[in-house]
Amino acid sequence: MKELLNDLIPSCRPPFARLGLAAAVVAGGLLGTVASGAAQSAAPEEKDLTVYSELSFQDPVQLITAQKKGFFEKFGLNVTVKYYQSGSDVPPGMIGGSIVLAQGGFANPLVVADQGMAVKVFAKNADWARSTAIIVQPQFANAKPADLAGKTLVAPDIPVLRMFWINWCKRNGINPSSIKWLNAAPSDSLAAFLSKRADILLMWAPAINKAVEAGGVKWQDGKNSFRPGDQGPAPVYYNWGVTFAPVAWYDKHPHTVEAFVSGLYMAQAYMKCHADEVVQIVAKEAKLDPKLGKTLMDQNDYGVDMDAQFTKAAQGASDFYSSVGMLKKPHDVSKMIDASIVEKVSKTVKIPPEWMTCS
Repeated sequence: MKELLNDLIPSCRPPFARLGLAAAVVAGGLLGTVASGAAQSAAPEEKDLTVYSELSFQDPVQLITAQKKGFFEKFGLNVTVKYYQSGSDVPPGMIGGSIVLAQGGFANPLVVADQGMAVKVFAKNADWARSTAIIVQPQFANAKPADLAGKTLVAPDIPVLRMFWINWCKRNGINPSSIKWLNAAPSDSLAAFLSKRADILLMWAPAINKAVEAGGVKWQDGKNSFRPGDQGPAPVYYNWGVTFAPVAWYDKHPHTVEAFVSGLYMAQAYMKCHADEVVQIVAKEAKLDPKLGKTLMDQNDYGVDMDAQFTKAAQGASDFYSSVGMLKKPHDVSKMIDASIVEKVSKTVKIPPEWMTCS
């Protein structure tokens, strides 16, 4: 199970060592305009808060931005981030009580719930669907899906990618088993594609970027088809980064949760007209080339809100995971998701108008 969970959540992070996040920097000038806009009703139950996340351009973009720009402090929080190496670190830590607040792929809270611990998802971080894609060798650029029969696809054989592949095959009217699946680790999958030992690569960023740079052709990402003759919206894959906590802790710390979401909400608003600065902030923290960071950031859709469409898609993902045996039983995700905190802070947190008007 641990090996499976290691790959459940596609990640664009390199193999970082665990890093401690530096103390937040309180910026002057523009930040001063938001001090009076922190309209929180009560002080947090806990001022010092530790959140677990991965170090990448997926989950923690708002988190790192909020900390570095001092947004959490405006709501009475001193936030410390501890970076994990893989998503498999989170469920046992949360179940064991050492983790009370985490960010990670939606599969993580599902696994926690599947182990019998009630969990609450109260903010979305990003939609990752566009950062996972099917890349084909250049000779198949103008081929049709049926032309792939008998060819070889390389990818880690994990539930999230199986979901992508099955949905894509269903949409295009082909039998998934007509194409050989070569199971390989992420780095080995890319190597197999680059060496022409595989005709198709199903992978996430930055491997898909490297494959395209080497001449591969993007046919499909999680949301859109790029295949000649079939360009346009074509959703086949769902995966998100979310913020979640055990219900037992969540229910006892409503003001802490509200303060934390308020900081994330401010960071999300700040990103609208300061995307280049945010790239620099996160790239510095992650020790990545900002150029690569911008590419990775452009492949995700960031947002903290959770609407009915998200809940419906999340239910579909949960049902798929239970159907393939990743989860022991089906789960009603509507009981796990609480969108009320984001809805509240969207009405109470004052965002400077200049943040929303990009010059």
